[in-house]
Amino acid sequence: MKLFRIVALTCAVSLTACSSTAPVSTTDESLSLVYGYFDMKDAPTKVQWVGLKQYGGKEIGTYRMGVEDGLFFHVGVEPGSYQVDKFGGSSFLRGDYTYNFGGKGRNSTAVRIQSPGVYFLGAHRYVAHEGEFDMQPAKSPTEKEVLQRLIKQLENDGSLAQYTRQLKLARERLAQL
Repeated sequence: MKLFRIVALTCAVSLTACSSTAPVSTTDESLSLVYGYFDMKDAPTKVQWVGLKQYGGKEIGTYRMGVEDGLFFHVGVEPGSYQVDKFGGSSFLRGDYTYNFGGKGRNSTAVRIQSPGVYFLGAHRYVAHEGEFDMQPAKSPTEKEVLQRLIKQLENDGSLAQYTRQLKLARERLAQL
């Protein structure tokens, strides 16, 4: 489990917009911490990856977010307009799944990052319909509970000093909740 956390955090830090191969700077004051939660207990698979797509602007791309038990996050998102576009997972018996979250237009994860900070994309649950699905707002966990999990995740990474700025931002937001 510890190895999975390290891999998830490494992915979140090192994978940036598709058009760039440079690693994310965790000390860059212009970048934001973005997080959310997917309840996939009624889905064919757990969520193992989440794509946060940027819309508009010059550098249109997708951030691959770290995932841990439904919690998804990225520690260095540039200003812009984003939403979860796709996410996925796999299981031994059911194979690989890619879920299209929004389709056309804005979905409930849409966010516009104008200034650096902490941005919550919401808690959503997978609801199956005849061969299709919806992602509906979930009452639980709350933003506060998801943020507490994120803080614990960043603290337990093993390279705590690397996330000093993100932890400070997250703790400030937690104090507001």
